[in-house]
Amino acid sequence: MKTLTTLILATVISVGTAFSQPVKDKIILPVGITLNSVLRLDIVSGGAIEFVFNNLTDYNQGINPTGGNTLYQTQITVSSSTDWDLNLWSEGGFIGASGKTIDLDHLEYQITATGSHTDGVELTIPSSTNRIAVTNATVPVIIGNDGQSAGDDTQNAFIIDWFAGVTNTFLAKNYPADRYVANIILQLVAK
Repeated sequence: MKTLTTLILATVISVGTAFSQPVKDKIILPVGITLNSVLRLDIVSGGAIEFVFNNLTDYNQGINPTGGNTLYQTQITVSSSTDWDLNLWSEGGFIGASGKTIDLDHLEYQITATGSHTDGVELTIPSSTNRIAVTNATVPVIIGNDGQSAGDDTQNAFIIDWFAGVTNTFLAKNYPADRYVANIILQLVAK
């Protein structure tokens, strides 16, 4: 009987020990997050602008002197996951088919924010109130204010109004008749 009692006691202790141990299990689940930069500049309309001077009024006053003419506008949008700046410059001057050149400062621009990001809050647009002549030097034309310029194309939408021969007229310049072309570079840069 003593053996049977010992056996029953050992079984009870063994079963009790098996059920009295706390059950814990641990799994490590790796979770990764990959952030790819988004930095996209799109031309919505006005990817090629053509000014045709064919009367004395154009030569004297320029074309699009007050702005707002959609023939002389470029609409752009910026989609970015980070702060950004937009630079503008000409890759060269105006060169005619004959090889003759005309001064680059005959072309001016003015930029207006049309999205929900506005000048002075999320962005700084130096040309929002004044026309600025295009140059060969890289010029920041839209400057993202720290931590605020990131956004989509509804927030970062702009119109560039182009002006030709307005401040610096073509009258009495004696440029030969020709078609002159300059490539304007818009460069989006992450901060």
